[in-house]
Amino acid sequence: MADEEDILLREVDEELKQDQTVAFFKKNGPVLVGAAALVVAAVAGLQFKKGADARAEAARSEAYQTAVDASLDDQTAAPQTMLAVAGESTGGYAGLARLRAAAFLAGEGNVDDAIAALDEVAKDGSLPTRMRDLARLKMAQLLVDTDPARAKSVAGEVSSEPMMPLADEVIALADFSAGDYEAAYQGLSRLSTADPSTTSPATIQRARFLAPVADAARRGVSMELPTDEASEFIQSFSDRLSEELSAPAEEEGAEEETPAGDDNL
Repeated sequence: MADEEDILLREVDEELKQDQTVAFFKKNGPVLVGAAALVVAAVAGLQFKKGADARAEAARSEAYQTAVDASLDDQTAAPQTMLAVAGESTGGYAGLARLRAAAFLAGEGNVDDAIAALDEVAKDGSLPTRMRDLARLKMAQLLVDTDPARAKSVAGEVSSEPMMPLADEVIALADFSAGDYEAAYQGLSRLSTADPSTTSPATIQRARFLAPVADAARRGVSMELPTDEASEFIQSFSDRLSEELSAPAEEEGAEEETPAGDDNL
């Protein structure tokens, strides 16, 4: 008898559970269906957004590469071409376009506009840190002779570890340009004995070459060179430094939107 009662109780319990389930779905069915529809719509929306983002990224890449090709074909219009792309694009491609425009402008002797373009990159918080630091280094390099105090300030904002030695070098050059030969000598001396694992051999070599020059200057020895020789030396040094400053941009690879393999900055 007890067994039969147990069986009946279980059957009643099962029926109650079924009734409760049916009642629950009758009551909440529309809500559940709506929720399911929302989930499906959200997933579909996410997939659509991903597809739209990919298409937008491809369009930015194509526009950037087209502008690069056009700027190489017509270097006179190159700054305007690259700045136009920068204004129409966003993220890494806009930053790269401004870096290229600055390089063309500086090459034409239009230093003020080059500095302005670099400053925009340096201040754009949406860009990768190393791209912004590259802009700071290039800007500081352009300011060394005309505004060494600002050059030091800009170079001092560099925070990317691989670029710190280059920033220290620019700061030392700014000190030299400002006539602070003691500070220039100290900075160059530190670089001349830097660890090759963290500082490029080219930077160390330049520091070893320039440290004695700064040392002589702080001791009052005349550093005057014949005009032609001085111009040749300055141009050669500037070219070597510019080549090294471009190297970090190649490693950058755009991080988030920068096209890989762009080594023509």
